[in-house]
Amino acid sequence: MDQNNKKADIIFGYWNVRANGQVSRLLLEYTGQTNYTNKLYTEQNYQQWFEQDKIKLIKEFPNLPFLIQGDFQLTESQAIDFYIMGQSELKEQLLGKDLLEQGLIKKLFYIGKQLQSKLFTICDSPQYEEMKEKRQEEIKSDLLKFAQYKGNRSFLLGEKVTYPDFLLYEIIYLFKAAYGNEALEKQNEFLSLVNLCFNFEKIPQIKEYLNSERVIKRQYLPYKKQKEGENQNENENDQKLVQQKVPCEQNGFALPQKLSQNDEKIELAYWDGIRARGQSSYYLLAYSGLNYNIKKYTMQQYQEWVEKDKVEMLKKTPFANLPYVKDGELIITETPAVQEYIALRSGKKELLGVNFEEKVKIQQQYGIANDIFFKLYEVIFDKENCLKKMEEGYYKQNLEAKTNQLLEKIGKNGSQFLNGKLPSLPDFVFAECCKVFLEAFYDELHDNSTFEKIKQYVERFENIPEIQEFIKNSKDYVDRPYYTKFLAGWSSGIRSKNK
Repeated sequence: MDQNNKKADIIFGYWNVRANGQVSRLLLEYTGQTNYTNKLYTEQNYQQWFEQDKIKLIKEFPNLPFLIQGDFQLTESQAIDFYIMGQSELKEQLLGKDLLEQGLIKKLFYIGKQLQSKLFTICDSPQYEEMKEKRQEEIKSDLLKFAQYKGNRSFLLGEKVTYPDFLLYEIIYLFKAAYGNEALEKQNEFLSLVNLCFNFEKIPQIKEYLNSERVIKRQYLPYKKQKEGENQNENENDQKLVQQKVPCEQNGFALPQKLSQNDEKIELAYWDGIRARGQSSYYLLAYSGLNYNIKKYTMQQYQEWVEKDKVEMLKKTPFANLPYVKDGELIITETPAVQEYIALRSGKKELLGVNFEEKVKIQQQYGIANDIFFKLYEVIFDKENCLKKMEEGYYKQNLEAKTNQLLEKIGKNGSQFLNGKLPSLPDFVFAECCKVFLEAFYDELHDNSTFEKIKQYVERFENIPEIQEFIKNSKDYVDRPYYTKFLAGWSSGIRSKNK
């Protein structure tokens, strides 16, 4: 990273709302990088983003939020957070000082992102009030897991605040803005989260920010369009800070203390007979050089997972789920957390980046690759509407732009993958997406100039020696790119049509 960039002031650009921007703003304040410009786009000046800045200001992967420091530019909220924390003296505290802490922090963060995404889906719905009521118990159940996990600790992992605490704090306040303070603060089972907010708001840097004019109050909720001249930062759901700590006797879940030793294997578990989120993780393990075991549950073993293994796991963590990776006492769920942990555990620097700037860019690309994956599987698992959406140009409407952005990185300066001659973490997700594109969107793509580039990229990825060995000889390799009879009965029709 150019030292002149580090000395330059930061410009942070986002909508005049908290949503995906507020955690980054809180991190800037907490880490002491307060001399930043908070560039806000409102309903009055939104055209400045779409017609000017998106086209001319941001050179690569244009999106909101963005961060600019000198001639360095970055988009994707998680990558921005990583950049802010990574150049701070508080890096180890926020992101973890060792593998065990880093694994826990990644798990808690990605589980939080899933919960935040559910809340955003409710807020985006045209039937907001109906959807809010319908999903309230589901959201409360997810929040309860965090309350149980934290218990009477000051923060999720102890007495010091870490990255996922920033996200959870924002989730709690969005929940309270949508459902009212009483939905949380009057419930005994959520006292642990009330105290987290109290502790967070008492951090000197955060306290100063929350009481300043810089703070963004507007939540990501449906609101009436304001007229020009009205205060853009006023909102009927303004944040009400927690006034006092409340008694909480609930013990949190014990934190893991050790990883696998010597010849002990780490274990990855997932459903049998379906690639989905599993295959890219299998490839990553094969490439990692780690000593591992893959455990699979068939549909006939569904009860074994639900009634036995999941019950046992719930004694150690409230976040029991598939897929999971188990490394000694550490259990990680949520696929992105699983994959980032495997990459960290492997010690292969090309997976997550050799230097700081490369690490940040890989975080950015990984976020984009996962966005593509989630959009892809929205249609793949939509049994009722999948074929119709495909025929109506789903790829072009929802996948093409970001796919082309990543494809443009391949081949630059002789690179065979996204970041050079060796694969990095986002390649494992993006290659799996491209594998599905070749089959699921054959009719839409086969006459497109992009088709050949996608095909060559997939072939190059599958010819990586460790991947090739896994495909040829591992019993865990799944040939079917995206389906089983159980999940998508229509898929064999697509397969036969395109061959």
